Amino acid sequence: MDKSGDPRPEFAESLVRCLGDSGSIVVYTHYERTIIKALAKALPKLKAGLEALIPRLFDLHAVIQKNYYHPGFCGSFSIKQVLPVLVPGLSYDGMDVADGMQAVRAYYRLTSGELSATAHAALAQSLREYCKLDTLAMVRVYAALKRKE
Repeated sequence: MDKSGDPRPEFAESLVRCLGDSGSIVVYTHYERTIIKALAKALPKLKAGLEALIPRLFDLHAVIQKNYYHPGFCGSFSIKQVLPVLVPGLSYDGMDVADGMQAVRAYYRLTSGELSATAHAALAQSLREYCKLDTLAMVRVYAALKRKE
């Protein structure tokens, strides 16, 4: 997100291209499914490609919730709670964007056109760091669960 305005068309094209047409797509909860459906509705030219992703989604949250519990989760199956328990040393603590609601607010601020170039660049970097950790978290949590088999 290096500029203001609607990034959805460019993002959706990139998503469909990068994910190809085979293989599982690991997600954590139904959020990504909801977003892909919304993108398909908003971007009719990309509808078929986006909808083809949905059957490939594999929800790691559902697997953990059904099959694994640790007292350190403190009753929550949020990736923010699960990650530091299963992967010690990795957490969202201290991040400028540290949870989903902050990410949503950051997205809207970035697309509003109201930020200075410096503020836009800093917030975009914080959002990228959050998204990077979200992806890494799923990879590491999956690996931790595989070791427990």
